[in-house]
Amino acid sequence: MDTNQTQTFPEISIIVPVYNGEGYIVQCLETIKTQTFKNFEVIIVDNASVDNTAKICNQWIKDNTLLINYIYTDEKGVSKARNIGLKNAKGKYVAFIDADDYIANTYLEVLYKNITKNDANISICGYIVTNKREQCESEKDCENKIFGKIIDFNDICKHVFRDSSIGGYVWNKLFDKKILDGIWFDDDIEMCEDMLFFFRVLKKNPKVIYQKTELYYYFMNLESASHKVEKAFDINKNFKYDKSMSMLKKENNFQTSVLRDINAGLFMYAVATKLNYSFCANKDSSIIKNLNGIFGKYWNDFWATDLFSVKKKIKTILSLLLWRLKPFLRR
Repeated sequence: MDTNQTQTFPEISIIVPVYNGEGYIVQCLETIKTQTFKNFEVIIVDNASVDNTAKICNQWIKDNTLLINYIYTDEKGVSKARNIGLKNAKGKYVAFIDADDYIANTYLEVLYKNITKNDANISICGYIVTNKREQCESEKDCENKIFGKIIDFNDICKHVFRDSSIGGYVWNKLFDKKILDGIWFDDDIEMCEDMLFFFRVLKKNPKVIYQKTELYYYFMNLESASHKVEKAFDINKNFKYDKSMSMLKKENNFQTSVLRDINAGLFMYAVATKLNYSFCANKDSSIIKNLNGIFGKYWNDFWATDLFSVKKKIKTILSLLLWRLKPFLRR
């Protein structure tokens, strides 16, 4: 066993929340196991899974020599799981990996070398969105492939809301644990909770370094249209994304152009939700009413932003008009 892995205080704590992950947790753990950087612990927080997740995790832990802390909790929700992970983290730095995702073998090494060499508080890498579970290419040495650059708050806003190259996620980032002191995930928020967390950390004015190399693989589940719509609304049929973004805008002093981009993004997300809803058999009038309210609320920002081309904006509006004409076209 690597002596680095048996230290009481590992350099990095990797927090992995999981719920009913029997079909993918092993791949996630295997890619963690093959990391070129070895001084880390893994904290698996099981959100009351009802499948074979617990059995699989415990067997995998027995068969491997990684320093792993498996925690089972009756509390559900990814925010609660991540908070439990933070409370149990012993490392100087903290990384978050979702159980259905996987990472390149140099993921930790690149993030760690960037954050330590530049005396930074947050290290960020690029990511790939995929719906395939493929084997990552392995690299033995990345010493000459460390080229992160320092970015400021305006750069971060651009890369989160304009080109999504870094996103508001936490899983493609390595945090100095000290900068997280007093900051927790909001378990009352069911969407974009990681973006709220990330921007609350940014309010501490951390030094942030970014390397665009894609080292994180975000697995995109191919969900049914009805499931996508169901996830987008709370029990009162309110649009979750609007609630989360409203909190984000309230907590941050964004420039007008950034606010416009956020609102235009909300408009587009509402359009996608409404189009998905067109495939649902049973439609709720309150959901349609709330979506129409989003369109009216952010209509001006949608047209004012240069985030989308004029051609794309016209196509978007036409798609909504066709949705409304569907009942008449069927006659």
